[in-house]
Amino acid sequence: MAHGAVEFVVVEFPGEVPGPALADELKKLVEGGIVEIIDVLFVRKASDGTLESFELGTGLVNDEYISLDRIIQSVDGLIGQEDVELIGAELHPGHTAAFLIFEHAWLRSIRERLADSGAQVVFTERIPGPVVDEVMAAETA
Repeated sequence: MAHGAVEFVVVEFPGEVPGPALADELKKLVEGGIVEIIDVLFVRKASDGTLESFELGTGLVNDEYISLDRIIQSVDGLIGQEDVELIGAELHPGHTAAFLIFEHAWLRSIRERLADSGAQVVFTERIPGPVVDEVMAAETA
């Protein structure tokens, strides 16, 4: 089976991750066949700068994360210690980051049809939402 594009996204939250609210939105995307969550890791930075990383289902004491555990299709350990250290260094003390690796599942069938016709994607670029918002606002001003 062909895979859609896979993205690695890190989101920083002041304090804890809003587990139930985030899980509800991710669940809609997963159930709709839009994305497949491949891996999730959380990193918390203490006020003294130390980092604590944890995955779902590994002795979490915070029930906020339990709702997220239900929507992960597979946890493949794709996020490494190097990622944690590199991104954790930029994390604000007292904040928690959600590291997400997800596949654009909606691209699977398109990729297969392209391959069947001999076509291939030769360029792709991700434009962050805030950049698009800024450009659109400038055009309407």
